[in-house]
Amino acid sequence: MKTPFAVSPGLLALAAGESAGALFITDLEHRIGWVNGAFEQATGFGLAEVAGQLPTVIFGNTETDVRRVDEIIHTLDAGNRVSTSMRLHRKDGTVYWCAVAIAPLEEDGQLKGFVCNWIDISPTKAAEQRLANIIAGTRAGTWEWNVQTGELHLNERWAEIVGYRLEDLTPVSIETWLSLAHPDDLPISSAMLERHFSGHAEFYECLCRMRHREGHDVWVHDRGQVVDWTADGRPRWMAGTHMDVMEMMQTAEALRDARDKAQHVLNTVQSVILLLDRDGRVTQLNPAGCALVGVTEEEILGRNWFSEFHPPDSRDRLLRIYAQLMATGTPELPYTEHEIVTTSGVRRLLRWHHVLQRDENGVPTGLLSSGDDITDLRQLERQVTRRQRLEAIGTLAGGIAHDLNNALSPVVMGIGVLREAAPQEGALIDMIETSASRGTNGSPTAHLRTWCRR
Repeated sequence: MKTPFAVSPGLLALAAGESAGALFITDLEHRIGWVNGAFEQATGFGLAEVAGQLPTVIFGNTETDVRRVDEIIHTLDAGNRVSTSMRLHRKDGTVYWCAVAIAPLEEDGQLKGFVCNWIDISPTKAAEQRLANIIAGTRAGTWEWNVQTGELHLNERWAEIVGYRLEDLTPVSIETWLSLAHPDDLPISSAMLERHFSGHAEFYECLCRMRHREGHDVWVHDRGQVVDWTADGRPRWMAGTHMDVMEMMQTAEALRDARDKAQHVLNTVQSVILLLDRDGRVTQLNPAGCALVGVTEEEILGRNWFSEFHPPDSRDRLLRIYAQLMATGTPELPYTEHEIVTTSGVRRLLRWHHVLQRDENGVPTGLLSSGDDITDLRQLERQVTRRQRLEAIGTLAGGIAHDLNNALSPVVMGIGVLREAAPQEGALIDMIETSASRGTNGSPTAHLRTWCRR
């Protein structure tokens, strides 16, 4: 292959020793004088196209860091090697990442030029970028820890979680981490590490508190794994994530508070609160309901509500209605009244309010009901209704007595006249007088009104 300057067999032999991929040789002015076949395959350029050219002219692009190029040239001119990574472009314009190694070439003790060798690392860079995107998207802090030396590498997000910039924490070591960790959580963290180191846990995982720069505690979730072991089986390097879960913990605390308040209501409300699954089995019954039925919550959980706590005359009908409700979602009966039977055999009438429970697809999963015992109320209503009816009868009897008195009073008043006019009819007149007196004295209706007042 023709070259623009003399490349001795010795230089080619030296260059071949540096080769692990695409390769070219430059003179002392950094102009290309020779390329290998891998170079032509990787870049699309032949020697005739690049001979005598500066690499930056051939491979540079708008993203080329001119200052970095000047630093590389200065390092090479001082007789030193350079190892770096950079983005280059091919003849067809595509851009790719390369790991570049440049070394001085000496012959007979004199610097003759430079050999540049590079390997396409685009897949590696793409994977690194995907990982960086994931870390950025999840806002995860990352850490790498040398368990044996205490060396620690953190990303910027790790420091941000506790209110710092990474540069504020330098020099960073495991002591940096320990100084920010809540002392009460360190024993837990140590125990989790030992479980992982001993093989009892695949990962190290710990929920703990860190001291924020402003003085408050921040909850974090750490997860990691040993990625390198020493020859004698000790953990060397660990790597993992450091996630801010403060919002999650606050939400969990709010849910616990809401649950506790709801449980307090369930425990104190006098209504029966009942939750059934699709098969009618009891999954929850509050204390008021347990007291009414005569069971503890542990005793009633899992038992069929309809089969075991309803009277025989309504049991089958309610079972059919509930089965249809779970199968079709209808009929939805917001309010019902029916009897239950306690463990002591006593019937109690309850008025129920029902709410059908459904999953995210709208399929019925159970029934939430609240019930009030109206047995005594119904008895009282019956007593009031009976009294009202009797009072009505008494009022009617009084009216009848008044009408009888009005009708018989003239008869009573005429008895004397009859005796004078027909003394021979004394027995008949006596009978008329006795009957009329009974009617005007209210004897028949008086007994009726007395009975109604009982």
